[in-house]
Parts: sequence; structure tokens; C-alpha cells
Amino acid sequence: MTQAKRVHSTPRKTASKRKQISKAATSPEQSEIIKQCVIYVGCLAAYEAGFSVDRTGDSDYAGKGRHVKKASRAMSKLLGLSPHARPGTPPLTALELRAKAGVLAAMYGLRLCEAPDKIEQAYIRLFVGEVSDFLAAHHAVPECAPAPLDPYAVAGPVPRGRYPQASAAPVIVRAPS
Repeated sequence: MTQAKRVHSTPRKTASKRKQISKAATSPEQSEIIKQCVIYVGCLAAYEAGFSVDRTGDSDYAGKGRHVKKASRAMSKLLGLSPHARPGTPPLTALELRAKAGVLAAMYGLRLCEAPDKIEQAYIRLFVGEVSDFLAAHHAVPECAPAPLDPYAVAGPVPRGRYPQASAAPVIVRAPS
């Protein structure tokens, strides 16, 4: 006796096809910078949460995890991923800049009147450059000629007791002879 083959009304999907579909459904523009910002802030939050429940007095249990090491690794990666440190790379996106601002707000070195350590200082310097690069790339701040260092260099010295009136034209003040 021969047995009949089973007939399925719909073809079955294999596991490999499911993986391909799920990868295609994810966003192609995932930012490693945002990922590292989330890791950094999450590790610091978990570290602090341990101290809020450890009431032993000597923090016998809090601080025993790997949170600080993971946060330090994430900070090192953020320093390496900075487009300001690598010439020729495009500036950060607005979302990446916002995530990096969140890291700046979460830094330990900027809380409780503590001085930032050297890694945090490097992060702050790079962040300032990244903000400047972002604004320059998006023309958010109009470029203008730099102002002279001495405000009276163009108009001459101002005599005591008298101040020139504000006007559209420069005021020339002559020194008394």
C-alpha cells in the first residue's frame, strides 16, 4: 500500500526566510552613537539604583556589578565615533546630537560640584565641536565678519563724559587738541 502525500494549503516558511524578513523590516539607519549613548546612561542609572536600595552603610552590595566598566567602554566608543575627531565625516544628526546632550547631562563629573575627569573633559570638548559642526552644516547661524577686538578701534577713542549716539553710520570722535 502506498501512502498519499500530505498536501498543505499554504507553503511553510523556513527559519531562514523569517530572519531575512525581520532584518528587512528594521530601519537601515541605526546609529551606533545613539546606541552607545543609551548604554552609557543606562549603566549609570543602574549603578545609582543599586546605591538607592543598599542600606548597609558600607555599600556592601551596590557597585559590585559591571556597570561602571560598561559605561566607561561606551564613553570610549563615543570618543572614537565622534565626527569632530575624524576629518571628512559628516556632522551628527539632530537625534544623535540630542542623545549626546543627554550623556552630558548624566555625567558624574558635572554633578555635585565634582570636576570632570580627563575622559569627560575630552567628551565635552568634542561635543562643543560637534554642535558647532552641526550648526555650520545646517546654516543655523549666519556667518558674518568677526567683530574687532576693540569696539572703538573703528570710531576712535571716546572722550570722558560723552558717549556717541547710536546710529546706522559709524561715529567718528576726535580727541580734543
